[in-house]
Amino acid sequence: MIPTHLICGPLGIGKTTAIIDYLRRHAADQFTAVLVNDFGPVGLDAAIMEADIGSAARDRTSIHMLPGGCVCCTAAAGLIGAMEQLSAMPRLDRIIIEPSGLALVGGMIDLVLDLAEKHRLELRPVIALVEPRLLDRAGFHKAPYYVRIVEAADVLVANRCDLATAVQIDAFDQWAADLFPPKLRIVKTTRGHIPDEVFDLRYDHQPRRGDVRRAGHSAGEQAGGTSWPADVCFSADAVLDLLGEWSRSGFGGNDILRLKSLLHTNDGWQLFEIAQREVHHRSTDYRRDNRIDWIASGPVLDEVIRGQFERCFWK
Repeated sequence: MIPTHLICGPLGIGKTTAIIDYLRRHAADQFTAVLVNDFGPVGLDAAIMEADIGSAARDRTSIHMLPGGCVCCTAAAGLIGAMEQLSAMPRLDRIIIEPSGLALVGGMIDLVLDLAEKHRLELRPVIALVEPRLLDRAGFHKAPYYVRIVEAADVLVANRCDLATAVQIDAFDQWAADLFPPKLRIVKTTRGHIPDEVFDLRYDHQPRRGDVRRAGHSAGEQAGGTSWPADVCFSADAVLDLLGEWSRSGFGGNDILRLKSLLHTNDGWQLFEIAQREVHHRSTDYRRDNRIDWIASGPVLDEVIRGQFERCFWK
């Protein structure tokens, strides 16, 4: 299986610089293919990468340009064709895909997973570059462009920390710590340097069950969580009906004070929430697993909540 990485992030965040840094460090020990999905037709990012990696890395790197701006739609055929070429290579140790900052990352993850078995790909945790200074921008936390990149990522790399103030770094730390679900790794760096340990991370496909956490909640409250593999599919309507009932009447004699769930449904990946006795839901680019976290006013059996959600499986 060939380790395959998606390194995503907004336009100009330093994705190309990060990949060049990795290629230079590993020119002597591996052959890497890089698929660059530039937003323009000329392919400047690919040209810059070829010019900057140096002769040693250039001999052990295969760089492919995928023009069109969004590999999950207009350039999908280019990615499929590139995978056909790469699978015929006698040796390939790693694939790095750099989507355009305009790309829909969730769609790209789905596309790579569709190609994985045929081309012996092992999709590794998705890496997203962000910049602490961006958090100061009005609307950053609500803008779908940024939200969906962050939600799709398993690893967050805070780049250009040397240009941020201490206050901005502290704000980033607090924001990142509050993300749901927690990221596999959060890294702070400069000049796009991503530590090797990030590239060595792999998905833990074991479902998380009965993860009860009582610390940090009021007396008598109970927090819990559970999960299913990503290929399990739920009925979006059934989940909305279930959560609507819980928001009105509680569950097991207790109120559901807070609930968050990321679920693969018949209507795509969705974020469902109960907050202030109201149900909210929207589309998301999260792809790692199906999961639920909740806080109840009193003891609630994890297995019972799990069973209620399993009645919402898509038939």
